[in-house]
Amino acid sequence: MSWLNYHHLYYFYVITDEGSIASASRKLRLAQSTLSAQLSQFEDVCGCKLFERRNRALHLTENGKTLFEYADDIFSIGREAQDFLRDQKKRKTLKIQVGVVESVPKRISEQMVHLTVKKHNGSITVVEGQITTLLSKLKQHRLDFVLTTKRVSEGKSQKLNYRLAMDIPIYIVGTKEWKNLRRGYPKSLHKQPFIFPGTFSNMRTEINEFFDSVDIKPKKTIEANDIELQRRLVISGLAISGLPHLAIVDELKKGELQLISKEPIGYERLWFVTVNRKVQNPLAKMVMDDLLEWKKGL
Repeated sequence: MSWLNYHHLYYFYVITDEGSIASASRKLRLAQSTLSAQLSQFEDVCGCKLFERRNRALHLTENGKTLFEYADDIFSIGREAQDFLRDQKKRKTLKIQVGVVESVPKRISEQMVHLTVKKHNGSITVVEGQITTLLSKLKQHRLDFVLTTKRVSEGKSQKLNYRLAMDIPIYIVGTKEWKNLRRGYPKSLHKQPFIFPGTFSNMRTEINEFFDSVDIKPKKTIEANDIELQRRLVISGLAISGLPHLAIVDELKKGELQLISKEPIGYERLWFVTVNRKVQNPLAKMVMDDLLEWKKGL
C-alpha cells in the first residue's frame, strides 16, 4: 500500500482492544454496519484478513497480531505526545500516575505519596488493581510506573522494563493469643488455622516452599489477595499468617501482633515496572529512587 489510512488503522486498533465490533462501535460512536464496512475496506487495502470468526467471536490472525503491535506503538506514542504538550501548560506542578497491585503493602504506597507531595511538591494519582489491567494502562502511557510483587512474562514487543525495588522479609505472625506457637516452632504450626495469599502470588510460593521444607501442613482457613485484608484478619485473631515485614511493622511496635517466626521464612520481591517513552516523567524517576533510599533506612 502506498499510504496507510490511519483512521482505518485506529478503527482496527479499537476493535481489537475492545474485543468486538459492537463494543468498539459504542466507544467510537459509529454504527456497527459502518465500522464493519470500514474494517472490510482496510483488510482489502492490506491484502489479507486481520480477523477470523470462531465461536461468534473475533480472533486476530497472525497478520492481525503483528499489525496490532505496530498500531499499539503508534497510538501509544501519539498519547505520549499529547501528554507532553498538555504537561507544558502545567509545568509548575509535576504529576505522576502510579499503578499498585493489591499485594503491595499499604505502607509503601503511603510513603510514595508522602515523598511526592512533601519532598517534591508534586501531585500523585494512585490506581490500584490487577496486574494485567495496570500493565495495559502502563503500555498505553496512562501510568508512569507500576509497583508489583510479581513479574509477568511479556513478549519483547511490549517493552516492559523491570527494576527490583526491594526484598521484603516475610514473617509468620499472630496476635498474643498465638504466641505459644513459638514453642516447638515450626512443628507447632502443623494444622493451625492459616491465612494464605492468592494462589499465583510470589508470596504464596515462598510460604509454600517454607512449609514443604519443614514438612508442615497448616490448615488453609482463608485465602485472600489483598495484603491489607490479610493483615486485618490476623489482627482480629482469626488465624495466623505469613506477612511482609513492611505491612506489619507498626502493629509489631504496638504489640498488636507478635512474631511467631524469629527469622524470615522467605522474601516478597517488589518491582518497579516502566515502559520506554520518548519523554520520561522526571518525578517518576525521583520517587522511585527515593523509595529505594527510604527502604535502606528501615
